[in-house]
Order: sequence, then structure tokens, then C-alpha cells
Amino acid sequence: SCLKITLVVFFILWFNSPSFSQEKLILTLEKSLETAYQNNRTLLSQKEKISSSKFKISESKAVFYPNLSFQGTYTYLGVTPSISAFGSKFTIGFHDNFDFRLSVQQSIFTWGRLQNSYSISQLNLKLEEENYNKNKQRITFDVTNSFYSILLAWELIRVREEALKNIEEHLKTVELRYKAGQASEFDLLRTKVQLANAKPPLLQARQTYDLALSSFKNILGLPQEAQIELEGELSFKPVEVKLEDATQKALMQRPELKSLDIQKRIVLRGLSIAQAGNKPSLIGIANYEYKNPFYSVKKWDTDWNFTFSLNFPLFDGF
Repeated sequence: SCLKITLVVFFILWFNSPSFSQEKLILTLEKSLETAYQNNRTLLSQKEKISSSKFKISESKAVFYPNLSFQGTYTYLGVTPSISAFGSKFTIGFHDNFDFRLSVQQSIFTWGRLQNSYSISQLNLKLEEENYNKNKQRITFDVTNSFYSILLAWELIRVREEALKNIEEHLKTVELRYKAGQASEFDLLRTKVQLANAKPPLLQARQTYDLALSSFKNILGLPQEAQIELEGELSFKPVEVKLEDATQKALMQRPELKSLDIQKRIVLRGLSIAQAGNKPSLIGIANYEYKNPFYSVKKWDTDWNFTFSLNFPLFDGF
């Protein structure tokens, strides 16, 4: 029974081991970039900020539309108002009072405050988009650099393994020649030293490969136990670059510089809003009422009114 339990535990662990349960993932550079874009937490967070900025544009745009509201009230007067005249007392109110009101409010002139707030929300969206582009460019560079670093490390392992194999074959030849008296003991010792010196660089190359592979998985957002294989080749493609052209292109395209320009525009819009804080604003208000009593008559009837409200701050404690 103990043997059966041991075999069952062994097979469970074996079938659930990473090497058995996970298929090897074949990655080209394009597939690696696509995986990083999908899994990178910074980019995912930035996408959410872009979505939030789009909703804030809708919020800031809503202030340009009229504000429609409905209000219903019921009031019971314990003592109805009355007046005395010519020796008599006249009641001019009622105990039960109903009033249903539909109100429309529209900002007519706010000295640019609403327009600047809307512009700031649009600029904030552009700012988040540039931040996304900046992070995407950084990730693209990191993935590309790490991808080719792994290919280089693997090529270095292959070269050093080949060199080690050649030295081992050479050692076998020297040993045969030494036994046959055709090589000296010095030649044999020198070959053994060469073999010993060739092993540490191979070990170092393998360690470099393992570290590069671990870093690559981290950049792509993959678990460290994931089995991956890279498809690509090292090639050299010379590119002619003029300093003036490269500088000009960087000044025009770098998202960091675009972000700074957008931030400057946002600050200027905010300054305009602050400067408009002590300027007048004009609001139009329209009300439509259905009430009972209607003034001094106990009946249901409608009424309406229209108001222009001018607000001019005069003093707010400096």
C-alpha cells in the first residue's frame, strides 16, 4: 500500500510539473512585443487612464448643455395667513399647498471658464496618450534589446561549446601522440590547461543566458517557469544617421517633449480660469410650475417665469 501511495504521488507531481503541463512558447520579436503590450501592467494602467480621460471630456462637455430638473413639494400650513380689513378677517391662504416645478438653467456667459475647462480635459487626454506612447516606446526598446541579448548569449554559448569540443578533440589527439612518443609532456599539459581555461567562459555564458532569459520573461509579464523558445537571427544592417536630422526628428517626435508642451498648455488654460475667477458670469433660468392653490384661489393652474442672474464678485478677502 505504501508503494502504491508513493507511485500515485509521483505521477501527480510529474503530470503537474511545469515541464509537463506547459507547452513551449515559440516567440518571434513581433510576438514578444505583442505579448509585452498585452501583459505589461504599466501599459494596462495607462490604458485605463486614457479611458478615464475620455469620460472626463464628456463630463466637462456636459456643462454646455442646459440643466433640467424637476421638483415637487407639499406644504401643510398649521395657521393659514389672513388679513384684517374693515373690521373683518380674510383668509388668504390654505392648509394644503402643492407645487410642481420644472426648471431649466443655462450658463450664458462665464468669461471663458467653461471653455477652458473643456480644453483642459481634451489636453489631459492627449497627455495620457503621450504618456502611453512613451511607456510603449520604452517597453519596445527593452523587449528588443532583451530579445537580441538572449540570441547573442545563445550564440556565445554555441561558439564556446564548439571551442570546448575542439579542445577536447585536440586533447585526445595529443594524448594519443604522447603515448606514441610523438608529443612532449609539455604539449599535453598545455592542452589540458587550454581545456580548463575554456570551461569558465562557457559557464559564464550560460549564466548570462539564464539571467537574460529571466529578465525577458519579466518584461513580457510571463511566469518564470514558462517554457519559451526564441525564433530570430542576429544580423547587421548599417544605418546612416546625420546628427542634425536625428536631433530634429527627436525634438519633433519624442513623447516626453510633447508631454511638456501639453502640460504648458494645460497650465496656461488653468491660469485663464484663475484670472476669470473675479469676472462676472451670466446665467439664464426658466421655471414652469403647476400648483394648487394658484395664488389665492383653491385650484390647479400653471405659471411660468424667466430669470437672468448676473453674478459679479466684488470682494472675497483679498
